[in-house]
Amino acid sequence: MIARLLACAGASLLALAAPAASAAPAARPNIIFLLTDDQRDNSLGAMGHPFVKTPHLDALLRDSVRFRNAYAPTPVCSPSRVSYFTGLTERVHGVGFSSSYELTEAQWERTYC
Repeated sequence: MIARLLACAGASLLALAAPAASAAPAARPNIIFLLTDDQRDNSLGAMGHPFVKTPHLDALLRDSVRFRNAYAPTPVCSPSRVSYFTGLTERVHGVGFSSSYELTEAQWERTYC
């Protein structure tokens, strides 16, 4: 399942990063989606944490857009990651504490990848 999730995420990122066929500037924005686990927004140096040093993340924050509202599909890391990669809620994709943490072929067919 992890290999398929990574392939889906990689294909999505490649599609976003692919250069336009013409010489005109790309109409779509260049987006990088960073997902960290068990990290609140105030655990970055740029957000004022008193002793955590995150110079590279701070530079990304300084030179990009910061969204002040966040969304987590579920409060558990693995089902939440599956939701981000597939576009499905936990109720639909079924990955959770009582599952095998693997999507079946039928579940993959319901995704947007």
